[in-house]
Amino acid sequence: MVSIAIGTALIGPDDETFKITDFLGQGAFGEVYRAVGENLRTVVAVKLLPISSLASPDSEIALLNEIRAAQQVQHPNVIQVLHVDGGASSPIGPYVFMEYVSGWDFGEDTPWAGAVDRRHSSESNH
Repeated sequence: MVSIAIGTALIGPDDETFKITDFLGQGAFGEVYRAVGENLRTVVAVKLLPISSLASPDSEIALLNEIRAAQQVQHPNVIQVLHVDGGASSPIGPYVFMEYVSGWDFGEDTPWAGAVDRRHSSESNH
């Protein structure tokens, strides 16, 4: 995984500069950080996409197209994608700015965890 230092500046939505303030977590699809805009003080989540998962230029294009398509989705239960940087001019590779939602630690149990586990197990039995 690509890691970046706290305080690193990235260009985000509306060409505003955002500074990384905290590491939030890591998963199969990258590392997630909290960042704050220097002008408007907007708090966002920034996901760094692992370059190793982009095995070819075609897979990178497909992934970025999928993320850009997700930008079009607006629903109260879906975290909004705010900005995508394909990484061409960035030493850290591609990254995605997303709406920051506080309150849940996905490393902990959630109220719906049992329902998801039951659904997954019933789907795998079919």
